Amino acid sequence: MHSTNDFDVDVAVAAVSYIAQRAPGRLGMHELAKLLYFADREHLTRYGRMIVGDYYVKMDYGPVPSAVYDGIKAAARPDDEVKRSFIGPELADAFIEAFEVNNGHKSITSKAEPDMDQLSESDVECLDWALEQFQGASFGRLTEVSHGPAWTAAMKHGPLDVMEIAEENDASEEVLQHLADPYPG
Repeated sequence: MHSTNDFDVDVAVAAVSYIAQRAPGRLGMHELAKLLYFADREHLTRYGRMIVGDYYVKMDYGPVPSAVYDGIKAAARPDDEVKRSFIGPELADAFIEAFEVNNGHKSITSKAEPDMDQLSESDVECLDWALEQFQGASFGRLTEVSHGPAWTAAMKHGPLDVMEIAEENDASEEVLQHLADPYPG
């Protein structure tokens, strides 16, 4: 399994806030997961790393960012101490403080503007790209488009391989080499 970097809670909160603030109407977990996936996939292809460093899990309706999903679940049930202790207080507290989640996971809103100091220019570029390409797409369309070769190759409820995500999006040989050996001798 290839990975590109470690999960960063502050970057994740900023990226989710960025998407939530730009999504008209109600932003649900499915749309959020797919927008973040497409932004991460594009950033990985262009720059050799994902934006928040989360890993994606194969679910029936497409890839889901694992830690972000846990954070959103914590924000939906802020008094659930079992959930908080399971995912860790740093992640739980950050998402509880940053987001209002209602109607299950069907309405995610940001309580404040995203901390733009946490997002690089290239992060914003790829978040904007994903929003332009897929924002407002139907549930079925987002599901269909996210069921690419990386999703297909993963085991159900298992992580998608970062190299396969890059390959499905036609990453350059340079990016693929970087992912294969990020610390050349």
